[in-house]
Amino acid sequence: MQYLLVVPVAFYRAPDGRVACESAFVEHLRMTRTMFEPKFTSMRIAAPTMSDEEYEKNKHHLGHFTEEEEQIFYTRLHQFEASRLLFALFLWLPTYLKIIGAVRKASLVHSGLSFDILMPFEIFSLFAGTVMGKKTVFVIDIDNRKSADMRYATGAMSKKSYLISKYVYNPLRILQIRWAVRFCSLLMLKSQSLVDDYGKGKDHVKNFYDVAFSPEYVIPEDRLAQKTRDVQDTGKPLDLTFFGRLVPYKGIDYCIRAVKKARALGAVGARLHILGSGYQEDELKALTAELGAEDYVIFHGAVPFGPVFFNQLYDYHLLMAAPLSQDTPRSLFDAMAAGIPLLAFDTDYYKDLVNTGAVDVVPWRSVDALAEKIVAFHQDRPLLAQRIEAGVTFAKENSQDIWMARRHRWILDLFPD
Repeated sequence: MQYLLVVPVAFYRAPDGRVACESAFVEHLRMTRTMFEPKFTSMRIAAPTMSDEEYEKNKHHLGHFTEEEEQIFYTRLHQFEASRLLFALFLWLPTYLKIIGAVRKASLVHSGLSFDILMPFEIFSLFAGTVMGKKTVFVIDIDNRKSADMRYATGAMSKKSYLISKYVYNPLRILQIRWAVRFCSLLMLKSQSLVDDYGKGKDHVKNFYDVAFSPEYVIPEDRLAQKTRDVQDTGKPLDLTFFGRLVPYKGIDYCIRAVKKARALGAVGARLHILGSGYQEDELKALTAELGAEDYVIFHGAVPFGPVFFNQLYDYHLLMAAPLSQDTPRSLFDAMAAGIPLLAFDTDYYKDLVNTGAVDVVPWRSVDALAEKIVAFHQDRPLLAQRIEAGVTFAKENSQDIWMARRHRWILDLFPD
């Protein structure tokens, strides 16, 4: 049997024949492929393709896999950068025909909500799977129901776009969820509120955490003990971090401004380490220079997911997250595994995780509140040490292996024979 995964993630078939995508996602695919043996003998990914230029720019920190050797195959859909107009005029038919061909050969179709209503290839794959009598898995990675309100508040969305999104696109997205609850075999929703609102009392609707780290990446006990001792020394720097894509909605500029303000308020040892790449990188570096913050805001570039990445994370004390729209990044769990608690804006996802003991939230878009909390942690190092230990405890109970095992059980239950 073949496991089909249809995702809006950019892949690329490299000149040497291997297939490339985000390194953490490659590891996730390998784990999925191995875990579902022998029930599924192969896996197929149907996804957009990145441009040659984008691949050349990022190939050194992308992950690669070999199709025949690993039995993970790639069906190339439309160009990732394709416009909605181009998709509507020319690309929808070949894309849908490729999806139909892939669905026909699969026993399980795994995809999710089409957030982009004008390029709905993900939900189409599930519709095709349902029509063909396949088992189907519907996933929502982000609860975006409030995103239009948030983007309008930040000025990232015009009033016209806001009204269209809120009163046209959002109802169509909700319609997809309601359809999936009615017709799909299994739903995995990355939000307890989504489960409560659309699937309460239905056994096939599950809440889940999308976790990328494996148990071997959890900070070693001896290094954790040393870290919790060192962090309580107020004479040593307080090393904050952000890691991920450098794009505007992540609010990294808020983090930079908050660290500058925190230092002015007394947290003179606060430093911000930024790991990642993205089209906002030059803008963020310019802001850092404008603020005179180059000595304590350090850009490390992109670091591939794996041992080197986590070894670097082990040295940091606090993760910052200042999203300007709803966000559910895996980086939070990677940070906890590395002994890094979280300071974030109070979006719904982060508020739900405060009870882990490793997450603190402040009012949305408040640089002052972020700065004041940094100062508080700079002064109360024992509290920060408690947050570090709480994060590691939570990570040990929520590694990728654990969540993959749950997902494995849920999916295999669809095939009782």
